Amino acid sequence: MGVSFDESFCQRMVEFSWGEMVDRISLDTHPPLFYFILKTWGYIFGGSVFAGRCLTAIFGTLSVAGMYAFVRAAYGEAQASSQKEPLKVELSALVAAALVAIGPLEIFWTLQIRMYSLSFAIGIWSAFFLVRALKSKQNHVSDWLPYTLSVSLLIHTHSFGLFLVAGQFIYALAERWQNSWGTLAERLKPVVLSALAVWFSFQAWLPYFLEQRDRVESNFYLPEPSLEVFGRAIHELFTGMGAQYTAVTGLAVTQASVLVLLGLAIGRRPADYLIVVSTSLPVIAAVVISWLSRPIVAARYFMLSHMFFLAAVAVLVCRLPRLCRFIAIPMLLILAFIPCRDQSRWRAEAAKLPGIQTAVSKLAEMRRDQPLVVCNPMLYTSVLTYVEDRANVYSFLPRHGYPFYQGTPVMKDKDYVNSAWLNASSHQNIWTLDADDSMGRVPLSGDWKLLGEERYQEWFANLIIRRYSRINAE
Repeated sequence: MGVSFDESFCQRMVEFSWGEMVDRISLDTHPPLFYFILKTWGYIFGGSVFAGRCLTAIFGTLSVAGMYAFVRAAYGEAQASSQKEPLKVELSALVAAALVAIGPLEIFWTLQIRMYSLSFAIGIWSAFFLVRALKSKQNHVSDWLPYTLSVSLLIHTHSFGLFLVAGQFIYALAERWQNSWGTLAERLKPVVLSALAVWFSFQAWLPYFLEQRDRVESNFYLPEPSLEVFGRAIHELFTGMGAQYTAVTGLAVTQASVLVLLGLAIGRRPADYLIVVSTSLPVIAAVVISWLSRPIVAARYFMLSHMFFLAAVAVLVCRLPRLCRFIAIPMLLILAFIPCRDQSRWRAEAAKLPGIQTAVSKLAEMRRDQPLVVCNPMLYTSVLTYVEDRANVYSFLPRHGYPFYQGTPVMKDKDYVNSAWLNASSHQNIWTLDADDSMGRVPLSGDWKLLGEERYQEWFANLIIRRYSRINAE
């Protein structure tokens, strides 16, 4: 598949020096950890698209392993005491891990050079470390250190991690409050100290985070909150990219999901409550903030909640009577595999498209040292991923400029040209790379004549190469 804007944005970000990269990250909407890892990875394995996708694929694999470890640790002690069904815990863990492994949207973002797969891995493993820490009655630093470090990394990976971490600490306080061993102060002390350590670890990034929050509140591209927007986001969680999303289906799935979580909570096991909180709190927080402030409802932001929901489904199915369970599990996996199969077919078709890589190769053959002007910074960063010689490659800058979410944090002043530059250029021929409605077209004055155009379909846009010549040059 051709590299998307999200991927090329990350690739461009890590080209800057460490200090400049931090400054530019603050102009975006995400914390810095993924960029630090990606830049370090590039020193070892190079900065190619393949190398970057290998990194996120590793994180995706760790997410699957983390889900298995989490479910096994969360329910092992409670259910292993029953000798009637010794394989129930193991089966629950395997089914949960399988659901994550074949989740269509999980696969899509695992194969994108973006911070989401890293947040999946850290979020799931943080739950595993929390379960281990809560089961310990010794209150050693070694018991809580892995959890504290993991959630500190999570909130420096994606801002939605703050919602999950808040839910986990609320759960930890409640769980320790109702326990009977030791004094209340002894039980709560490690939880409070861990929360304080996480809070202090966030202080260095907090001013940048507040700047990013203000920037999102003033202008962001997500649609205003509504039942339709929420329903379509939920539908996307279960069907992945390339599907037709409908609000009705998404809202129906939401209601079914609520019933699943209620069914899990009825079990009244501590791990049941942890999964319910981890699933529901980030979604509820996002909806509330969207209604009170700026919209932040998007399927990719709910991915971590979705993974905990898959754990809830796996645990519930494995609690069925033996005969029902061994009928329900294959049916569940088959139903989950259908959107995974559709996602794979969509990816295969998208990979066959000529796309941006072919367009850039064609431009390299035809334009030589003539300037190439790209219609938008989002497409410009993708062009830079494939172009070998960046000389005379520019992004068009309209009079009103661009909002930050269209790639401006990774753009340099010298990357832009405007209408005045085009009109005053000494070049007799100019090439442009435009896109359909999503990104626009480079506007040229009446001094330029269109000589021809070629179209290249990409999975995220229809790309058009156009060649212009000055009228007085003919």
